[in-house]
Amino acid sequence: EHCHTPQKIIDEIYRILKKGGICILSTRFICKIHGSPYDYYRFTNDGLSHIFSKFTKIQIKPHGNIFMAFIDYFYQKDLPLRAFFLINIMFRFIFFWNSKLNPCGYIVYAVK
Repeated sequence: EHCHTPQKIIDEIYRILKKGGICILSTRFICKIHGSPYDYYRFTNDGLSHIFSKFTKIQIKPHGNIFMAFIDYFYQKDLPLRAFFLINIMFRFIFFWNSKLNPCGYIVYAVK
């Protein structure tokens, strides 16, 4: 999300990997703007599939859920939302809930 030409980066990763080489990366989706002025994109599953289309094997897994996205979006150091953050972590480990419709981001595993 902090690269203004993501396809160039993915193409370069592809170029330098040996055949059978593995790329593992993560990116944000539902997230507040951060690192401005260098916060350019939010990728979807479909968008990631497209920019990794040269790879022979691609697995894209969502991480997080709507509760994590809400906490991440509204959390400020001066607001008392740490309790909500801890509750959400408990929900994650109790229910193992990663939302496909409202993820915080994605993990990409791609093989050249």
